[in-house]
Amino acid sequence: EKGESLLGGDREGGSYPGSAGSGAKGRSGFRSFVVVKHAKHGFMLLEATKARKGRLFQLPGGHVDAEELAAHGEREACRVAAARELVEETGLDMRESMHRLVPVDMEAMGEKGHKLQQSRRRYYRLYINDSDNVQ
Repeated sequence: EKGESLLGGDREGGSYPGSAGSGAKGRSGFRSFVVVKHAKHGFMLLEATKARKGRLFQLPGGHVDAEELAAHGEREACRVAAARELVEETGLDMRESMHRLVPVDMEAMGEKGHKLQQSRRRYYRLYINDSDNVQ
């Protein structure tokens, strides 16, 4: 998996830091994502290339570890995972400021009444500006 933040340069030659060797072991089934909006530059998307899907754009985020779920419970584990994935994929470290990751409620239905929000996916909103440092 390769990625590049649209609000910064390619990190570690295109690979997300911390993503190497992350397997399915220890996953909880939950996934967390962060919708990041910079005050001047707009929304952050990551460009990735995946073996089965090819080139795509995605939000920072990923799997919630089973250990996080056991240690924190569902609500806080999803926020912890969102902060962890954010720093791994973008270098933006919010682990000491997790209160800034605000849960987003996405109860929406499509044209045929299909639920648009997938179960076990959690989304967080984060507003940033130039004073937020990237590692």
